[in-house]
Amino acid sequence: MYALSRILAAAACLVSGGIHLALVPGHTAGTPALAALFAAAGTALSLLGLALALDVGTRQVVRAASGTLAAVLVAYAVDRTVGLPLADAAEHAHGHAAGGADTLPIATKGIEALGLVAALACARVSGARIGFRPVRG
Repeated sequence: MYALSRILAAAACLVSGGIHLALVPGHTAGTPALAALFAAAGTALSLLGLALALDVGTRQVVRAASGTLAAVLVAYAVDRTVGLPLADAAEHAHGHAAGGADTLPIATKGIEALGLVAALACARVSGARIGFRPVRG
């Protein structure tokens, strides 16, 4: 169970990280601060995905992956509902103007949600792995 969850979480982080990094140039001209957030999210997700794929992570890596995936999901939801303060009005309206949702963001959020579920499952099981002490309290 742990291995499958770890692989799914790693794949989701790597795919999402790559997509975020690929979108940085498109945001640089309009909103440099938003581009910086895309770069940070893409870099963090890519590094976490690599750590999970190589199984060099500890519980902290699994928790960081869970938190990062949750953060990008929440940021997207906030952006699409009330708007992020970093995004200008034209940037926020992108994807809403045609009356429909963009396919890439929706697909990316689906991958991230799957990755989050896998990372949470990984965190649940990882306490039982050799080398980890269960948290009691």
